[in-house]
Amino acid sequence: MNIKKIKKIREGEFKSLLKNVPVAGDEEGIIKIYDRRFNLMGAEYWTAGFFNILDKIMKKGAVGILYNSGYEIGKIHFNWLKGIGIAAEEEFIGKYLGLLKFCGYGNINIASFDENRVVIVAESSPDGIEYKHIYKKKRKVCHYLKGILDGFLSSLLKKELTSEETKCVAAGDKCCEFVAKVK
Repeated sequence: MNIKKIKKIREGEFKSLLKNVPVAGDEEGIIKIYDRRFNLMGAEYWTAGFFNILDKIMKKGAVGILYNSGYEIGKIHFNWLKGIGIAAEEEFIGKYLGLLKFCGYGNINIASFDENRVVIVAESSPDGIEYKHIYKKKRKVCHYLKGILDGFLSSLLKKELTSEETKCVAAGDKCCEFVAKVK
């Protein structure tokens, strides 16, 4: 797996989306990326606020809800990108990371990649940053992003992957890091 190639593809995809997709929506308030409709929500609402509310209601169940929702979305995203004709693994990953960057997840990089283990670094996860900013409590909170990445990579590699968030901005780390392993 060529990690430098993935970064180059990610940046190319991000720049292409930035140039070709209206971030504020068209005259009818509609945003479309790859012919699919999107909506924008503030990170304080979706990530930090929603997690905090779920945590109050569901306690430990909040983590499972966010992770499993993200996992299923990651699988849907994989099938969606497969439908537009992407074949090479590096291109798949690079384009997906470019899309996530465009959607506000910041720079997400593959730090290492082999057939049984992938290390992913998110330099500016909105989940971690907003949670830390609003609630000040130190904890790992990027369950939805972790699920998205696991679902996407599991679909791409045709292997069940699960990751551990080993670092999180909300826990006081400089970045969020996920170590995904084959189950």
